[in-house]
Amino acid sequence: MTTENPNYTHGRNVQAKFDFYLLALVFTILGLSIQTATFTRTNYQFEIAAWLLLVISGISGLLRLEEAPNVYITGAMCSDIKHGIQNNLALQKDGHTYTPAEMHASYEILTEILSSQQREQGIMYSIHKWTFIGAVFCLILSRILMKLEFLGVK
Repeated sequence: MTTENPNYTHGRNVQAKFDFYLLALVFTILGLSIQTATFTRTNYQFEIAAWLLLVISGISGLLRLEEAPNVYITGAMCSDIKHGIQNNLALQKDGHTYTPAEMHASYEILTEILSSQQREQGIMYSIHKWTFIGAVFCLILSRILMKLEFLGVK
């Protein structure tokens, strides 16, 4: 097997750290916003909307992190099989020898699975990111409306 490009490894590590940071930030903001909430006639809809969006963002982030190892495992399997096909090697696994023709069929199936997994990861990330942004917007609007009401501005 060839060694992995260090830039790719570093990029993947940075992305993993960012994923954990964003997920922790979502739940931290949710907890703080619940603890510091003050409801008025004008802000409660935005406050509750922010909480719901943060919950959706957090759940989608957790689901995304739960499925991430499967994407890496499938990708590694594709890479191993592709290496075997390119070098015309037979693969020994579980007491069975797989020929390059059998590996090619497996490779086609695994690339379809990997493509589907990556598409699902992209959708979950979009939900995670945009609901977080929407929640922050709702939270800011709620807090501004609360301050305006306390100041007597209508």
